[in-house]
Amino acid sequence: GTNLHFTSCSAGNGLTYCWNFGDGVGCQSTQANPIHHYNTAGFFTVTLVVTNSAGCHDTLIKSNYIFISQPTAGFTPNISYSSCPPLTVTFNNTSNCTNPPCSYLWNFGTGQGASVVTNPVHTYALPGIYYPSLTVTDANGCTNTMVFDSIKIDGPYAVVTASTDS
Repeated sequence: GTNLHFTSCSAGNGLTYCWNFGDGVGCQSTQANPIHHYNTAGFFTVTLVVTNSAGCHDTLIKSNYIFISQPTAGFTPNISYSSCPPLTVTFNNTSNCTNPPCSYLWNFGTGQGASVVTNPVHTYALPGIYYPSLTVTDANGCTNTMVFDSIKIDGPYAVVTASTDS
C-alpha cells in the first residue's frame, strides 16, 4: 500500500475536520493534517468538510485527486508442453512496473527453489503439471501475482522400492 500525507490549509477559529479519502465511507479522519494508507490501486476523490465553532461549514471535493498505481505481473513461457522430460522453459517477463524499481519473485510450481531473475530459465526434470507464478513488488511495496495456467510434461515416472525378505 501507499501512505499519503494530507494538509488542510483551512483558516478559522475552533475548526473541526472530516476527511474522506475516497476508499471508505463517512469521516475517515478528524485530524487537520492526516496520513492515510491506500491499500488498493485506482483513482480516489478526496473530500474535506471543515466546521468552525459557530457551526458553519465548508466542503471541498477534489474529484479523482489521488491516483495509486500498482504493478501488474505478467509472463509467457516459450513452451508449455512436452511429451517427456526434461523440459527447459524460458520465462519472458511482461510485467508492468509503474513505480520502479520493481523486484520479481518466481515460483516454478515444483515446490523447490525460486528465482529473482527478471527472465529466468527453469528445467523441469519430472513429468507432471506445474503452475508457475510471478510476484512483482514495486518501490512502494505494492504487489501483484500471476499464476500461469499450466506447464504439462507427460512421460513415465519410475519409482523403485525395496524390502527385505522376512
